[in-house]
Amino acid sequence: MFTKGFDKYAIAGETITCTVDGFDCTATIHHDEATGAPDVNDEGFWPSLDPNAAGYVLPENFSVELAKAVRAMDAWKNDEWFYCGIAVTVSKDGVELLQKCESALWGIECNYPDSDNAYLLEVANEQLDEALTAARAKLAKLCPPRESFKGASILRDAMKRNPFLQGYVEALFFTEVTPDSEESMQGKDVDDISFSLARQMIRDCKVFGTAHGRDIDSAYESAGHDFWLTRNGHGAGFWDGDWPKEEGERMDATSKAFGSCEIYAGDDGLLYAM
Repeated sequence: MFTKGFDKYAIAGETITCTVDGFDCTATIHHDEATGAPDVNDEGFWPSLDPNAAGYVLPENFSVELAKAVRAMDAWKNDEWFYCGIAVTVSKDGVELLQKCESALWGIECNYPDSDNAYLLEVANEQLDEALTAARAKLAKLCPPRESFKGASILRDAMKRNPFLQGYVEALFFTEVTPDSEESMQGKDVDDISFSLARQMIRDCKVFGTAHGRDIDSAYESAGHDFWLTRNGHGAGFWDGDWPKEEGERMDATSKAFGSCEIYAGDDGLLYAM
């Protein structure tokens, strides 16, 4: 929230700032050109003895309140105070999320007689909540949350139907997430698979499985495991003698034709393929 208020005698263009949860916020005083004279803007500006009037005051207070109103009107005519708007702009990492006057409250009295402008700080903080809500919503559209990029859901569904893909994914984590892996890879699992990597794995496994359905026979999970190992040049795979010679050689050649698939953790913590 804003903690430092505006000056006791403020001018249009004056600002106060604060940072909230990484959002840089600025409250600015703007001259309110749309608000008219005080007695036009406020129906009860002039005191009245009429109980039905907006400016009704008790008879014993009438002269004092009238003097205050006259003084305020004279000061307004002399430009000693003015109506303003308090606008809050918000940016994050240098990106402006709320621009000038996009979140503002107008018709506020600035430098009103006998006022120290403390109320302007209250208005700025009230407007800040609204501005931050709008900024967060805009940021969410510009940068969808991490969950939007995750592929775990579609990958898990595909793995349930495809044991070949199941073996492929298991082999990936067996070789890529080990005590010797980079720190960024430690603790990763299927929940950390990005959407793009999930889509690539599902596609590659479908293409390979379609091409070698007869060679695989019914050993789908083992084949998926060896597909990952062989394409990435690990110390086991279709060539290590667990498969009939001809079938193993064909699947070995296809695996190598796919090329290696290097996995890395992105800045968002999700796993991607180079």
